[in-house]
Amino acid sequence: QHPAYDLGSIPVYFEKDPAGARFQTRTATSGLLFDQGGFWVGFGPAESSVHVKFQGARKGTNPMGQQALPAFSNYFLGNDPSQWSIRRQHYAGVRYDALWPGIDLVFYAQRRELEYDFNVAPHADAGKIRLRVEGADTVQVDARGDLWIANRYGKTRQRPPAMYQEIDGRHVAVAGGYRVEGKNQVGFWLGAYDRSRKLVIDPVLEFATVIGGSGFDLATAVAVDSKNNIYVTGYTQFADFKTTPAPRRLARTSRLGPTSSW
Repeated sequence: QHPAYDLGSIPVYFEKDPAGARFQTRTATSGLLFDQGGFWVGFGPAESSVHVKFQGARKGTNPMGQQALPAFSNYFLGNDPSQWSIRRQHYAGVRYDALWPGIDLVFYAQRRELEYDFNVAPHADAGKIRLRVEGADTVQVDARGDLWIANRYGKTRQRPPAMYQEIDGRHVAVAGGYRVEGKNQVGFWLGAYDRSRKLVIDPVLEFATVIGGSGFDLATAVAVDSKNNIYVTGYTQFADFKTTPAPRRLARTSRLGPTSSW
């Protein structure tokens, strides 16, 4: 690794699993796996992930790649060439069409953060949107309107969603936010808006407090400084271990933010 190489500058992309109709993406702070009818947050052991399902959505809805990019991934794992995965196409986003009547869902990256838009067509009912969170111990909205999803392995935070309509070339804000309904189900509350126009609901997945790669990792020491930054030293055998830009010695050292992240 060249000392000037910045891992944090690698663009966020989405790639399809050739073994099935699934997509995945990773950033420096989070990772998602998209499958039929929902998405998984986390790439550690299965029990550490949470599964966000589209409650009451149209059956058999598979994710689709959106905007193919001029890049591919190649995976040469093991000694058997028949098990290698060659030329996995990269995409700028992942899309679910017509999850609920008149409502599409698109995932994409903005300023290296994962965002997803619910695009609500004119006269469609945004109240149909329901997300059922499996594998979580708590799902709650705090005083600032952030949505927190947690289990004993870690937690994720989603900032209050931006809700708006485009009218005469301007984004007109719509009041609203998350609403937890029943056991681990999330919907949205909305203020008044023009139902004859398209509505966009745009949450941001900010971070998750799990650390590790896809395989064997070992932390040998942990320290906290005066600003509550957490430092972890150790080693990993996998290149997808999440680090801050330009880590020393191939990710042997990782400096994390005020809350640890993937």
